[in-house]
Amino acid sequence: MNKVNNVGFTLIELLVVVLIIGILAAVALPQYTKAVEKSRSAEAVTLLGDIMTGLRIYKLGNTGTPTLADLDIEMPTVTSGNTTTYGTPNFSLGLSGDTATATRAGKYTLSYTLQSNGNICRTCANADDVDTDYCKTIANTAEWSASCSE
Repeated sequence: MNKVNNVGFTLIELLVVVLIIGILAAVALPQYTKAVEKSRSAEAVTLLGDIMTGLRIYKLGNTGTPTLADLDIEMPTVTSGNTTTYGTPNFSLGLSGDTATATRAGKYTLSYTLQSNGNICRTCANADDVDTDYCKTIANTAEWSASCSE
């Protein structure tokens, strides 16, 4: 009698492996998406901090409302005026009075406002048309809005 070694896989075994990989991917993908968005927003937070530093320095020696170009800071792709875009996918940075904003279109807007007492009020607002709470993903919103009392 000839003995034959069965070294192949049955269709059921292959389907089980594919099913397990699919379940793992379904669980991991949302977490990966959140981690990527959090890392992208970190650059926006850094740039907003730079804008606030520039705004404080500007107010030491000047009066009036500055533009992004008036601030003595280096930023990627700064254009003249009060708005610019950077990154892929794009954020738009803006400066209006004492408030700097970084907006990720269709997702959220991060805002830093220089208050009269010198503190910075940080807020995050989700876009109106999204189901995901991006602000909870990228920042502790309670911690951010706690800095808004004068």
